[in-house]
Amino acid sequence: MTVITPNSRSPRYVSIRLERRKSVGQIKATISHNLRLQLQPNINPPGHFSVLQGPRTLEPLLGVMQNKWPAKHRKDAVRVVEGVISVTAHYFFKTGTSQLEPSRVQQFGQEGLNFVKQEYGQNLTSLVIHADEYAVHIHFLVVPIINDKLNAKKLIGNRKNLSQLQDRLGAHFAPMGLSRGIKGSKATHTALAKYQAAVNQPVPARPGRAPRPPEPLSLRDRLNPERGRAHEKSQQEYLIRRRAHQSDVQKYVQTLEQ
Repeated sequence: MTVITPNSRSPRYVSIRLERRKSVGQIKATISHNLRLQLQPNINPPGHFSVLQGPRTLEPLLGVMQNKWPAKHRKDAVRVVEGVISVTAHYFFKTGTSQLEPSRVQQFGQEGLNFVKQEYGQNLTSLVIHADEYAVHIHFLVVPIINDKLNAKKLIGNRKNLSQLQDRLGAHFAPMGLSRGIKGSKATHTALAKYQAAVNQPVPARPGRAPRPPEPLSLRDRLNPERGRAHEKSQQEYLIRRRAHQSDVQKYVQTLEQ
């Protein structure tokens, strides 16, 4: 792997989430989100995503999955497992900016594909990288076939198996300057449905320039009561705008650090 040095901010974590999809309706909704087949307000710019594995439209991808499903299986069986690989958002920004570094995004997508192929092999049906949302991330879809049967329980495993999966993920991305999340962290996880709703929020806008203070009054103007009152009003308005701008900057910085 060719190593691309990340920016100097820290921490830089990589993590993976897995969730079950049972019904065809759930699977279609997931495909529509992943392949950008439905309008989403957070896209910026529209269409800036890459399909690295699988068909690019709903019906062909669903057909690939259906061909992998056993002819006989329970109606409530888990037919698809969706995964999301995410990284600390500012990892992809050029140093000191909120602009994405294209080479870093490209390498993340390719190494994500390599990792998922190693883990799930022929069960992988789709992998997409989303660089059109605030936080760059990967979505992938796996049909949980084990010994010719749908067996998501065995494919996902227990808490220990998931922790080991995080270990392997961290080791795989270590050359890119990423590490797995903190072991034993008490942080709660967000379900993918809630995660998708969260990332559909508008991308935060960079605050504009700081307001300029009013020009100081000349000696002659200071002796004019009317102009003095107007200048005092302008000064008060400036202080209000400055406080609002400082608040916007602070919120923007906090967003970048999330």
